[in-house]
Amino acid sequence: MDTYGSDLKASLIDALKNAEEKLAARAFKAVIMHDFSLDRLVRLDNLDAFIDSARDIHSRKGGIYPHSYQSNQQGGCAANTATTLG
Repeated sequence: MDTYGSDLKASLIDALKNAEEKLAARAFKAVIMHDFSLDRLVRLDNLDAFIDSARDIHSRKGGIYPHSYQSNQQGGCAANTATTLG
């Protein structure tokens, strides 16, 4: 029984090594499509002041609010997945 157990263990280890070598030799590729958006992030020091300014800008039919830190970041499910995979 001990010999059988040792042979079985060696056989399983060989099979796992062979499977691992085949997987390592294989080139994996990912294709991600159909979804990309741009997230606009705005950091505000005072929400109430921003809302007042936004109302003023809206009443003038447009304008800018330069008193905040703003940045763009990639967004969308596919973009985030590609970043994670990369």
